[in-house]
Amino acid sequence: MSGKETKEKTVVMLVEGEGLKGRTVIRHLVNSEHFSAQYDLRVVVDTTGKTTEVLEDLGIPWITASDPREPLESVEVLSDEDGPDYLVTCGWAHKVPPVVCEMPTETAINCHSSYLPDYKGLAVYRPQWAHAERYGGASVHFLTEQFDEGNIITQARFTIGLFDTPLDIAYKYSDITAPLLREALALLESGYQGHEHDGGRYYSAVPWTTTVKHGIVNHLLRAVGLDKRWEIEPKNGSKPGRSEQ
Repeated sequence: MSGKETKEKTVVMLVEGEGLKGRTVIRHLVNSEHFSAQYDLRVVVDTTGKTTEVLEDLGIPWITASDPREPLESVEVLSDEDGPDYLVTCGWAHKVPPVVCEMPTETAINCHSSYLPDYKGLAVYRPQWAHAERYGGASVHFLTEQFDEGNIITQARFTIGLFDTPLDIAYKYSDITAPLLREALALLESGYQGHEHDGGRYYSAVPWTTTVKHGIVNHLLRAVGLDKRWEIEPKNGSKPGRSEQ
């Protein structure tokens, strides 16, 4: 940490070493004068890759977790004696142990790639594209023991075009996450506790073969103006507004 100016608050992020969202959000944050003036950003990655190249270029302190499922030691190395002020997971595909969630002096939050409560889980841009959804989104919520169940702090939607690819969706939710994260931090500083949510479908890294099969059918249905969809069965939950079977 030597040579870095002491900032008002420390933010430790957990991101994927090869993930698009993490490195996109980091670039946006560093380019924000307001964020850079108020927060000292430090990053834990699960592996070296494109994200660590960005971190090196930007001069951001980072460390690779020896075990991404147990990042306690890595967060401690990057934190001050009392721990970080904020812990932020962004594209981190591993469940964060409660002891790590309790480390920050302020709180722990997660950047999720859907407009909650629907599409909880991992790599949810796949079922979103497969269902030919017209809208996607991103949400920042409190980090709890259950995936994507904490109170929502802030969220936003974006339009998904008929000819958008899964990668297009990934770029869109990555681009809107950084301003949402800045907004979430500002709300937290004012004492905001977020709002509860329930329901919604939970998916876990739907295979690409399943994604493509459903996507072809559903995009044809959307193209001819039909609302009917051949839905991928979620691991649990149901679409908001629909009672579970």
